[in-house]
Amino acid sequence: MSLINQVLKDIDSREQQELAAQRTVPNLSHGQKAKPAWLFFLLGTLGSVGVLLALLFGWRMLTMDETPVAIQEPVELAQPEATDTPQEQVLVAAEKQPQPPQAEPIHASQMYPVAQAAAEPAAPAEQEITIEETEEPVGEERAPVQTAEQPPKAPAGHMQIERTQVSAQQLAEQRFQQAMQALQQGDRQAGAKDLQEALVLAPSYHEAREQLAVYYFSQGFLSDALNVLEQGLEQFPQTPRLMLLQARMLERAEQKDMALRLLERVDNRLPEYADLLILRGALAHELEQFELARSTYQVLTTWRASEGRWWLGLAMAEEELAHPSAAIEAYRNALTDPSLSVATRTFIHQRIEELQP
Repeated sequence: MSLINQVLKDIDSREQQELAAQRTVPNLSHGQKAKPAWLFFLLGTLGSVGVLLALLFGWRMLTMDETPVAIQEPVELAQPEATDTPQEQVLVAAEKQPQPPQAEPIHASQMYPVAQAAAEPAAPAEQEITIEETEEPVGEERAPVQTAEQPPKAPAGHMQIERTQVSAQQLAEQRFQQAMQALQQGDRQAGAKDLQEALVLAPSYHEAREQLAVYYFSQGFLSDALNVLEQGLEQFPQTPRLMLLQARMLERAEQKDMALRLLERVDNRLPEYADLLILRGALAHELEQFELARSTYQVLTTWRASEGRWWLGLAMAEEELAHPSAAIEAYRNALTDPSLSVATRTFIHQRIEELQP
């Protein structure tokens, strides 16, 4: 046991000596104190960051040198002197041109690539620029040269108004179409108003005049209808369609005498007045004016001998005038028309038998 205790004591004494040696403060020359370890760590970190920043800055400078960025600065255009080049004259003229209202300012380098090409160090063989010199003074204003590839564009929001001339006849036709549509829809007053406006625009628009007269006649205004037609005949005498409509309206209104007096003035021109002559022959026979009826049917049968009804009218007029032989001949000519009905043919045979001696 004593031996073991002695060994333990020796071990304890050694450990105490080592602890005492560690706790002993080293001698510092000139009274200096020991620097802490964190200070060295901070200095090392700052040094590493500085080296990293230096490397990044150097790499950035190398990159900028390899890919230079072209910066366009506004070009101030001064008043050119007498020794200015043609390129500068073009730039000065472009500066004096008035710009469109409310448009974004356009840089001179964007309008004329000539100035930008002169500023860039490009090879002359790659860019060919042709400038036409004129004899105009430098101070005069002139429009910039425009190429066919880039036509001038109107500014945003620009509205262009073009005036087109429309003739009175075209306006009258528009009113006529509106009138017919209104009449079909039952709006007669609007239709009549449009027809009147059409006649004011184009008095020679006979179709509009006829429709207006028919409207008045259908409403029971015979005098208004006749006045509309009479106004047309005063401006355009002997218009067949107006005379025919006027005569038929008088006939429908049981004013056949007035209708016949109107038709007596009609010339024997065919085929222009054929309808007027047919109506005149029928009214003359109905009103027992057989001389007028005979002369009218003679004109018609001379013009077209194949019409059996006109031969029949001539035969009846000759019979009333006590001309039996002329009446028999006219009756026989009427039978040559195959379009006559059976009843008409029977009546003609009966009249021939009675007129024969």
